[in-house]
Amino acid sequence: MARNTAAMKRGWNYDPINSRLCVMVDGLECLRLAPPSTSGETLVAQFGVTTSCPTQVKIHNRNASTASALEIRHRWVTRTPAHNAIDAINYCRSATSMSSGYAYGASMQQWVDSGYTVAGGYLAGSYSQLTVQGTMNGSGIVACAMEGFISNGGTWTSVNILANLWLDTHLDRTPTSASGVHFIYCSNNGSASKCTYDSVIRVNAEKAVKYLWSIYNGEWDTPANGMVGAVVSKTNKAVSTDNYRTIKIDLDGTAYYLLASAAWTVAS
Repeated sequence: MARNTAAMKRGWNYDPINSRLCVMVDGLECLRLAPPSTSGETLVAQFGVTTSCPTQVKIHNRNASTASALEIRHRWVTRTPAHNAIDAINYCRSATSMSSGYAYGASMQQWVDSGYTVAGGYLAGSYSQLTVQGTMNGSGIVACAMEGFISNGGTWTSVNILANLWLDTHLDRTPTSASGVHFIYCSNNGSASKCTYDSVIRVNAEKAVKYLWSIYNGEWDTPANGMVGAVVSKTNKAVSTDNYRTIKIDLDGTAYYLLASAAWTVAS
């Protein structure tokens, strides 16, 4: 890039050959700007051109009004197959093998600072929504508010956990809740003319899926305080035959029913 020595002393450098304006810090290019083109292919802004600081872009917003620290509107008009409002890839290129720590493609957290109280509203570490104001018309459309995908490739020898979705909690408080405390909460709270869903969970089991659930009766999940009860044998216990309900499920297009007993009864 062409250098404007006098300008660099003032904190910027303009490259007339490539039409680039750069903001300089200690002689290093930390922000590169270029005029947009009608084709949409010209780089408009690039951060951290030659810097190696841990965080290349920081946005601190202490606005008391209803506003966003960063707002992105991506209005694409072409028919090419890939459009992302934000495209983030976190490459692991450590000189040595990674043995601890964490790496997230995107880390989103919602905090309530110490000393502050929340008395209503919604709090979520991340929020994903699909909104359609136009027309959806095509048998090949796949629409969802959130997708978790593990791509193929690489060498897989052994792992501790492999899952498309991992839900975890370290909360050691038990708040009162009118709707209960759940790992997964499903609802259909739309208007009066709600969409009728065929099921809560659909599993395409034609691939290699061995179990619908795998429940581990671990250290904290004992018959006294967890969901897994003691072993039942027909010689000393039986399912209640006068207090049970059924749960409707679909297996390959045929309706079946799971038995849900209200209580265990001691056989006489």
